[in-house]
Amino acid sequence: MIGLFVGFVLGVYLSEFQRLRLGAPAWRATVHAIKGVGLSMIIELLGALLAIGVWVLGAVLA
Repeated sequence: MIGLFVGFVLGVYLSEFQRLRLGAPAWRATVHAIKGVGLSMIIELLGALLAIGVWVLGAVLA
């Protein structure tokens, strides 16, 4: 499981480094990618929790 996160960060960094040929801008792009993925995961989690809450509410009131 840890390798998944490390592999993602390393893969983004290496691809950005290959594209930009500089370490600092490649790292900034990697940080932005990590923030984007984190925000996406939070939004999906909140959506799933909302769906579960609606389902439980419907099951209780039905």
